[in-house]
This record gives sequence, C-alpha cells and structure tokens, in this order.
Amino acid sequence: MSEVVRYFNEDWEKVRPEFNELSSVKEVFACFVHKDAMLKGYYETEEVSHNHKLKKIINVPRLVVRNENGDEFWRDDYNAGYGGYGPSNTVRLLKSIGIDLEDAIKQNRQVYYNVPDDQLEVSGTKFDVVESQQYDLPGVDFYQNPDNKIVAIPSMIGYMDTLSHLEGFTAYYSQRILDEIDAVYLYLERGQAISRGNYLVEEGDSIQEEKIFPICIQGKNGHELWLDMKREIDKYNPFEDYRVEMILSAIDFSDFKEEEKSFVTKLKDLFSSYDPLTLKLTKVDGKVHVENIDVTKVYT
Repeated sequence: MSEVVRYFNEDWEKVRPEFNELSSVKEVFACFVHKDAMLKGYYETEEVSHNHKLKKIINVPRLVVRNENGDEFWRDDYNAGYGGYGPSNTVRLLKSIGIDLEDAIKQNRQVYYNVPDDQLEVSGTKFDVVESQQYDLPGVDFYQNPDNKIVAIPSMIGYMDTLSHLEGFTAYYSQRILDEIDAVYLYLERGQAISRGNYLVEEGDSIQEEKIFPICIQGKNGHELWLDMKREIDKYNPFEDYRVEMILSAIDFSDFKEEEKSFVTKLKDLFSSYDPLTLKLTKVDGKVHVENIDVTKVYT
C-alpha cells in the first residue's frame, strides 16, 4: 500500500497529474475561515516545547482536494465565501479538473463535494465572513489536546488586547467551536489549572514560567476555550470580578441560583478555614449550578 501524500501550498500545475482525471478525485472541501477546516480535522501540528501534551495547530488549509488514493492537495490562500481573489482561484483550480462549483464556492462559507456520489453540502453564507474575519487567525492560537480536540486561546495581541474583544471572542467561539457548553471551570488556585493542564510555558531569557488560564469553557463536543485574564481571580469573591462577570454574561451563564451565588461569594466569611479550589459551573433547568471541586485529573 502506497504512502498517502499531502501537498501543502505547492504549485498546482506541478501536482495536478495526481488529480488530473475527474474519476480520481474523491472529495473537495473549501471554507472561508481556518477554524471550519480544523473542525473537520484538516490541520497539522507541532510539538510545544517545555510543555505537557498539547500540540500547536499549524498548516491549516482552506481548500482540500483529495484523490482516490487518499492524497490531498492543500492551499490556505484558496478559499470560499465571497467573490474575490481566493474563491476565484478555487473555482479556476477545480474547473481545471472538470469540477464546476462556482456558485457554491462564491456564495457559501463552507462547501463539501463528494465527487463520485455528486453530493454537494454547503453551510453559511458569504455574509458570515465579516464577523468571521474579526476573530479568525492570527488573533487566536489553536492547539490539539491528547483527546484530539481543539483548544482555542486568544493570543491577546493587537486588537485582541482589550476586554471587549475578549468578550467578543468568547461569545463568537463558544457558538462556532463549542456548539453547546458542557461546563465552565474557574481555577482559583494556580496548582489546579496546572493539574488540569490549562497552562503554557513562557520562555524568558533565563527562566521558564507556567502561564495559566484561569477560565476554561468546555463544549459537549470536547473542544475548549481558555481565557487569559491577565491576573488571578479573587478566589473568595469570583463572581464580583468584572472580568468573570463579563465572560459569563457573554455565554449566558450569569443566571445563578441565588442561594448558590451567595454561598460562593461569601465563602471567606462562612468558612474561614475553607479553601475553594476550582469552581465547576453547569446549567440545570436553565440556572447556573456551582460546584466546588478539587481537580486531580491530568493529561495522560
């Protein structure tokens, strides 16, 4: 059995003989934003130095052409979703092998075509691309966890360096990546975040420091958002922290059972010796339920 070959950003004319016969082309996938390709599993990874088993996602295509041998042609500058340069190149490339999807490519944010079955699936419209552009790469760093799920982290550079954009990132990606939220974790102790694996290692000139992400939003599909709050959360009054309040509001997780919110925010007064570790937030009958837990699970 021959080894599967992947051609990333190579000259189409040089590799075209591998895809030249229409009968040899099995699938075509095109999208506007990189995350749509990632959610389909189209990406490559590299190791993260001095870290646990997270891998950084790199080389994400927006056009994939797969032949019957499983070989794939990837381009990240050919895409779909509007009438400009990128989709026009996608249309031209596909026409060179006898596939005409011009209307679908230029009118939809995501296009999948099964060639042998002549089955076309589309989603989104070209009007979605404006919102997508605001929070797409390079404003976000993406990683793969050991369960082969995606972890999205705002890189907090340039336009992402404000709380308003952090709020926008949270609202946008919770819908587009998580679909439905399973739980929100607030790590009130540094060691809890590290134990759960919610950290990266920052390298300085002479030291290495573990950078924790004190809020983790986990989807029912297993994907996660990690939020950089710049500083630790007030462990005894976490819901009085305006950053936490803003994030929970962005994902509609602010309707607490009043007695539970009161209990958590008054932990210091009620139990002077009690030390909250991690708060796990879930929804029960539309209300936010708060549970104090000790995170002991690590990535294995």
